[in-house]
Formats: sequence, structure tokens, C-alpha cells
Amino acid sequence: MLAMDTSSTSTSSYTSTSENQFTATMEPPAVDKSFDFGLLFRGVIVTMGIIGILANGLVLSALAASKQLKKELFNVLFVNQMSFDLYSSVMIVVTFFFKIFPVRLAGTLGYWLCVLFYGETILWIGLNGSMLNLAAITVERYFKIVHSAWYKKHCRPWMVYFVTRISIR
Repeated sequence: MLAMDTSSTSTSSYTSTSENQFTATMEPPAVDKSFDFGLLFRGVIVTMGIIGILANGLVLSALAASKQLKKELFNVLFVNQMSFDLYSSVMIVVTFFFKIFPVRLAGTLGYWLCVLFYGETILWIGLNGSMLNLAAITVERYFKIVHSAWYKKHCRPWMVYFVTRISIR
């Protein structure tokens, strides 16, 4: 009887030892948690903003150089859209640059800089203007294509300029 108890004890200790070794070798390696995905995300956003600045700047310079494109009324809305997108691209770079390299802000000026840049208010002004202008382009294109007779009879240049003034405010 005594021999059975020892053998069962040694077997159980052998099993528990082999289980511990098995579980110790099967655990995933320790992951270094110091990598900041937020910083990577902000870097990608800044890169997209720089590409937006270059692309919108190129389109605006091409429109400014072309005399033929200045004659069409639709291009007023298109230039306004490119201007909003250029502004938004610049503000996205500035805003996220402040988020990557934080600056200590104090006082009244610090409060307003915090509201405008860290709160992304200055960025959203341009994005909302861009959305309103895009809606105006959509409505103008709809009336020009679907209701072309009405468009030719009733659409005046002051209407387009009025819409651009509303989207700026």
C-alpha cells in the first residue's frame, strides 16, 4: 500500500512539473507596450495634410494661371472648394503638429489657442465650410443638368456669389 502511495505521488508530481513546463513554454512572449499607436495615427494625419496642401495648391495655381477657366461661373464654386480644402489641409497639419509636440499654454491667449487648436475648432470651421460648399456645388449641378431650361432662365451670377458668401460665414 505504501508503494502505491509513493508511486501515485511521484506520478502526480511528475505531471504537475511537466504541466508547469508545458504552460511556461506555451505562454506568448511578453509584448513591449511602449509603442504609441496614437503618435503613428497623428503622423499619418499630418502626412495626409501635407499631401492635401500640395494637391490643392497645385489645382489652385493651375486655375489661377488659366484664363479660359476663369470665364465659367461654375469655377467660382470650384475655386471656393479648393480654397476650403487647402485651408483645412493647412489647419490639419497645424492642429496635429500641436498634438504631436504639445506646448504648455497659460493665460487668456493660452486658453484661446487651446480652444482653437487642441479643440480642433479652427479645423472644423474649414471642414464645415467645405461641406456647405460641396452641397452648393451638388445643387448647382443638379439644376444645370436635370432642369437645364429653368437653370438658363433663372440662374444668375449673383446667386452663385451669394452661396459662396454664405459658405464662408
